[in-house]
Amino acid sequence: RGLAHFVEHMAFNGTTNFPKHAIIETIEQFGMKFGADLNAYTSFDQTVYQLKVPTDDAKHVAKAFDILRDWAGNVTFDAKEIEAERGVVLEEWRLSQGAQMRLAEKQLPLHLKGSKYAERLPIGLPDIIKTAPREAFLRFYKDWYRPDLMAVIVVGDLDLDQAEAELKTRFASLAAPAKARPRAIERVPLDHETLVSRLSDKEMPVSAITVSDNTAANLLLPLVGGPAGLTAFVRKHGDAVTRFDRDEPSLNTNLPDDPRDTTTPKAMAALMKTIGERAGKRITCV
Repeated sequence: RGLAHFVEHMAFNGTTNFPKHAIIETIEQFGMKFGADLNAYTSFDQTVYQLKVPTDDAKHVAKAFDILRDWAGNVTFDAKEIEAERGVVLEEWRLSQGAQMRLAEKQLPLHLKGSKYAERLPIGLPDIIKTAPREAFLRFYKDWYRPDLMAVIVVGDLDLDQAEAELKTRFASLAAPAKARPRAIERVPLDHETLVSRLSDKEMPVSAITVSDNTAANLLLPLVGGPAGLTAFVRKHGDAVTRFDRDEPSLNTNLPDDPRDTTTPKAMAALMKTIGERAGKRITCV
């Protein structure tokens, strides 16, 4: 757990044609900044590398394509750089350990019940971050960084036909493995009873109601009078964030918190009780 995220970090710490931190230095020479214009993220299913360069100079665009190609197949995983990066990734993990993460770690096993996602947060586990050998990162990179699992998206004021030709020239040498490791498609089962959890953390400054899955959303909305009724409920009780996720986010309401309101926990408890009474055995309170 955490290999994908660590590999993402190593892509900025040396490739065949951009040793050590040359990628960052190259982008900064173009007037761009690491973080704002050069970044990446790892989620449950993908790692995305983001790169912005000025398009008024063809040399800048060409160099950006060179960086993309090296990310795709030429990360070197220098042993010293790996050891240096362990502390960076551990610090990122440490900074994430606030109230929201503590609640997420309790909520995700319920929200993603029956799938590997429930136990595999992308940030990884400290022990893996501290001790995973170089060979493990290399194995992951060779297994999953391959043409059939990659896509390059180019957006900008440039000749797209020329850009496509340049990408084909660069990526033509990126061969698929002779025996590609099968990629399992992980599903989140939905054929179970509706699940409800009530969680709290003394450091959480706001209250939140999260509903996922059409069945649960369709159950809750009528109880509060639809989306408008939910918004009214939130305003009345001072909750700061209410989010409804169905197949896609359908309602996001952000409201200022009122620290004087002490009725929110009781109001939320009453709402959850009502949901349970209406749903009967279809809801399990955790």
